[in-house]
Amino acid sequence: MKNKQFFGLGIGLSSVIMIFVVLCLTTLAVLAYFCGKADTRLTSKKAEYSISYQKSDLKAREVLSEVDGVLLELAKNEKSLDEFDSLYEGEVEVLRESDTITYNVKINDSIDLFVNLQVNEKDGLVNKEKRYAIKQWKTVNKGYDLSDENLDLWDPNK
Repeated sequence: MKNKQFFGLGIGLSSVIMIFVVLCLTTLAVLAYFCGKADTRLTSKKAEYSISYQKSDLKAREVLSEVDGVLLELAKNEKSLDEFDSLYEGEVEVLRESDTITYNVKINDSIDLFVNLQVNEKDGLVNKEKRYAIKQWKTVNKGYDLSDENLDLWDPNK
């Protein structure tokens, strides 16, 4: 009798290929899960920032309305801008230097909404028709002050 030799793949090679495919699919599934989780966190942070910005923008517009009311009163009574500080009684601190008015509204711990107004004066009095112009309305990063912290940097002498 002749011995026939049959060379086939057998059970071992197909099992190894199947294990490899299952490991690849499991790895892809875990990566997809973590990407989805990261996207969810990023989306919630963006939503929180957007809500905070909208609230701060509304507050800045309310302060602008209060400032405009004081400027209107000064214009009607034909008073100079020097009397602004005695008439303004808002809860947000408003700084006045010569013919500019600035204020900040907090968005979050590291970002403020900065507003800069140019007051229009005519002969030393506030203009009745166009009382102010908005020069800047922008977000400003507060930054971090590292001057008080002792940073342990690499020292080549050690």
